[in-house]
Amino acid sequence: MFTPNVAGLISSANIGPLTLQRYGPPTIDEHGGAVPATPTASQLDPVAVHTFDGRLLEQLPEADRHVEMIQLYTRERLHVADDGVASDRITYRDRSWRVVRSSDHSDNGDVWVSLAALDEVTP
Repeated sequence: MFTPNVAGLISSANIGPLTLQRYGPPTIDEHGGAVPATPTASQLDPVAVHTFDGRLLEQLPEADRHVEMIQLYTRERLHVADDGVASDRITYRDRSWRVVRSSDHSDNGDVWVSLAALDEVTP
């Protein structure tokens, strides 16, 4: 994925703060079933958001191209579903977005580029 040098733009194009919901690992109940963790809410600031264009959509697997997606440029790492922890969720324009990919682009400054898909569940 091509990432321009956006370290300086995160502050100047800041649309934050956005609400970030972070989920911890699930707990196990007395019957051995997993109970989802209660999310902790915080503010994500600064953050810049970019919509996907056709070139970026072509880089996604074909089965994922029908889902509305955005790119988030942040200075904080956003979590994807990994190691028993659910994906972070971002509230942007009154819609819930689930982080599906996060990558370190520190060669362009202190920048994390994350992809978020529109979540069917309302916040």
